[in-house]
Amino acid sequence: MSWIRKLFGKDRRKLRIDVELPVMVETGGDQKICRSQDLSESGLRMDIAEVPSLSELTGGNRDVILGIVIREDEEPVQVLAEPIWTGKKEGGVHSSGWMFCEFTPGSKERLVKYIKSHGS
Repeated sequence: MSWIRKLFGKDRRKLRIDVELPVMVETGGDQKICRSQDLSESGLRMDIAEVPSLSELTGGNRDVILGIVIREDEEPVQVLAEPIWTGKKEGGVHSSGWMFCEFTPGSKERLVKYIKSHGS
């Protein structure tokens, strides 16, 4: 039984896919690149092992612009996102969960199309 179901008695509402994509994190003119671990239309989980701390990754900001590269020959999907949690996974990999707050025009549609085409 999933932890969402245990907490709320329901499954996730949005399809979530396991996918490793480059995610550009933009903070105050600085840009860092991380890798997604999974993705849905409402958020993502990403590997932040290359960054010393979440506050360094976000520049101390609550909301951060993420650029998710779903296709190398297209502009990244741009979304304003908020880090919700951070933790250590098996093997010592540090992960962080992000909730999407606001998409640039057309970005959400592109993301949903990508997820549906890669989901089971």
